Amino acid sequence: GPQHMKKFTKNMVYGITYYWSWVSLCYVLSGYSTTFVFWYILYPLLEGSIFLSMVNWSWHLFIDPDNVGNEYVSSLTLFNGPSNVLYEDYHVVHHQYPAHHW
Repeated sequence: GPQHMKKFTKNMVYGITYYWSWVSLCYVLSGYSTTFVFWYILYPLLEGSIFLSMVNWSWHLFIDPDNVGNEYVSSLTLFNGPSNVLYEDYHVVHHQYPAHHW
């Protein structure tokens, strides 16, 4: 409800403020070096975001246009894979029960 959304918004604003305060502190402690801040803080953040976006896209690229709500089609699930990295064997469970802890 509205209380949950208010708490979520408050936590999000707190997190963003905390993160950019930390980046600003690193900028000051590095002697105001924009090169340091870009290559050691902002670039890895951007690179990580792109990598996670590619992983997310690759796990959800098979969507059946006739049955969009089908969790078994809209998410990649590997059965008896050689390795269970990031628990991709149970990925469809994440879509069926989002709050379930793996």
